[in-house]
Amino acid sequence: MSNGSVASRVKGKPVLDWGTRKLISLGAARGSLYLHKQCDPKIIHKDVKVANVLLDDYCEAVVGDFDLAKLLDHQVFCG
Repeated sequence: MSNGSVASRVKGKPVLDWGTRKLISLGAARGSLYLHKQCDPKIIHKDVKVANVLLDDYCEAVVGDFDLAKLLDHQVFCG
């Protein structure tokens, strides 16, 4: 992604202002909510960390690196 990961931006220059940090946090939370509640099948990421939250041109958060992710079987989860 064009702005790297949150990990690279937190310690980088220029420092992210609090408004941008809030938007990044909300974006990562919305991404996790989508994976857990709105996907079919649902996806559990299992490795959410600042290195795996990527930033686009507008510093919008995108959850990435799904190597450890698991799909939830609807029958097992709800049955």
